Amino acid sequence: MTNDLDARMRFAIELARRAGELGLRYFRDLENLTIESKGHQDLVSDGDREVELFIRAAIAADYPKDGIVGEEHEAVTGRPAMSG
Repeated sequence: MTNDLDARMRFAIELARRAGELGLRYFRDLENLTIESKGHQDLVSDGDREVELFIRAAIAADYPKDGIVGEEHEAVTGRPAMSG
């Protein structure tokens, strides 16, 4: 179990770094960033959506049985991450 937790931690850290780099590219190009209103004081950008899709794709590739919950897209059901 510890090896799986360690692998998941390394995966999460690397994924966060790569997703952060992607988000930073959008932030550095604000003139071309599309921002929409989802509701009262609730904004979303194309960068928000793309970063979430990037994260979802990486999780689905490495942990295809895991569920995913995000802010910009529908939840994906799966087994609990630590169910074995």
